[in-house]
Amino acid sequence: MTLPRRPAATLSLLAVLLSVAALAGCASEPTLRDFVAESQGRQAYGIYFGKQKFGWMIFDSHLATRDGREVAEVVTEGRISMSIFGKTVESDERQEIRYALEGEGPVIYAHERKTEDGVETVRTAVPEGVGLKVESKVGRSAPTIRTIKRPKDSLAGSRAIDRWLRSVPPKGDTRDDWSLDLESDDPDKKETFTFLEKKTEPLNGVPTDVFRVRVLTQGLKGEADVTSDGRIVRGKIGPLDLRPEEESVAKRLDGAAAADVLAEIPVDADLGAPGDLDELVLDIEGLGGHLLPAPQRQRAEVRPGGIVRLEIRRDGRANDAAPLSKEDREKFLKATPTIQSDDEGVRALAARVAGREKDPIAASRKLCRWVFLNLKKRYGANASTASQVLERRAGDCTEHALLFTALARAAGIPARQLGGLMYARQTKSAFAWHAWAEIHDGRQWVSVDPTWNQVYVDAGHLQMSDDEEDLAWANVLGSLKVKVVRSKAKSP
Repeated sequence: MTLPRRPAATLSLLAVLLSVAALAGCASEPTLRDFVAESQGRQAYGIYFGKQKFGWMIFDSHLATRDGREVAEVVTEGRISMSIFGKTVESDERQEIRYALEGEGPVIYAHERKTEDGVETVRTAVPEGVGLKVESKVGRSAPTIRTIKRPKDSLAGSRAIDRWLRSVPPKGDTRDDWSLDLESDDPDKKETFTFLEKKTEPLNGVPTDVFRVRVLTQGLKGEADVTSDGRIVRGKIGPLDLRPEEESVAKRLDGAAAADVLAEIPVDADLGAPGDLDELVLDIEGLGGHLLPAPQRQRAEVRPGGIVRLEIRRDGRANDAAPLSKEDREKFLKATPTIQSDDEGVRALAARVAGREKDPIAASRKLCRWVFLNLKKRYGANASTASQVLERRAGDCTEHALLFTALARAAGIPARQLGGLMYARQTKSAFAWHAWAEIHDGRQWVSVDPTWNQVYVDAGHLQMSDDEEDLAWANVLGSLKVKVVRSKAKSP
């Protein structure tokens, strides 16, 4: 079991917060070139969880000449080193985006490289027609090419945010902007900025105007204190702190890594063997307003003091049918750049394993069991696509859920990935961050955990999200406390 999102995703999300640095531009009506020229610079940051430093990031924006053309270039790079269940997992990422200085300042080139567990993923985007052509290569696999719409990310959007910030808007006023996402069919990742306050504070002995801004993207919350020249004085996203440092200091990790506190939450009772729980009642502290999903097997009640009483039971057949709409059915059958249900190897395997089985539950049991038996349970065997998981035949819960979801869609069964916590006994009784899946059988959503070969999961699965793009759960990393009120296990 592991965090539903990879360390590389953490770097991408921190990069959103760093984009606030581009808010500093000109006080008057600048051209796009003037805007870039006056806000360009290079900044380095250490990434911390509490007192533990486990990563760094560098944000560099500047004017450049490429292929005889002057452009704006924004480069973000970083590294994360984490300890999950005693194993060190490292991730490196570098993204370069070029913008035209004419018109709205659209994206004219993008290149990103991510390395996890020694596997490199490279994506390159160039204009083609009215969109972008994206070439992706994962490890030793053959490149894939797809076309996406022209992204909303632009210099004009950043300049508009800059003008809004400098106007010192009323507290709580908001503006939207967009960042580029090459991993998805939809390249537009929405960012909502909320103005909190303008204050003056001494920095290096000099009174300096500081703007405090909140950023929301995919449910993940961040805050930054930004000076008028684009320096982030303080930054925070979810449980992580972003601290400005000299570049040589920022890159010095000295072998330190964030501890397992990010991965598991101790509980005050031994609940027996994982998988045996039929009913479970918990009191949870530290959710901080995070709204838990409400599948038919899970019910939450907010109590005095912000404690959430959560009742969970083993999944089963629901009393009331809830068919999918035509739009949702299409959505959860669709192949994506990661859930590659249209991949030749994935389709062939789904057909071979599910055979001619028409019942969605029976077919899902077959697919679930195949994934359970044929993927080696190994943390750190990171993969970002279903075809890569199938090729490597190894991974943790994330790879199991990803491959199962792709196989189910290839078999004509609507499916999606879920994230949350699961009761486990690794070195002690604890809840650990976990990923599993759901299929829709035509009547209801049915939970499937291919890591543990469960169709209809046990009560030890605490669901935190029902959308793989919803990252609101990350806001509570490291802050949750769980107390067992009562539990009931199945009879021997």
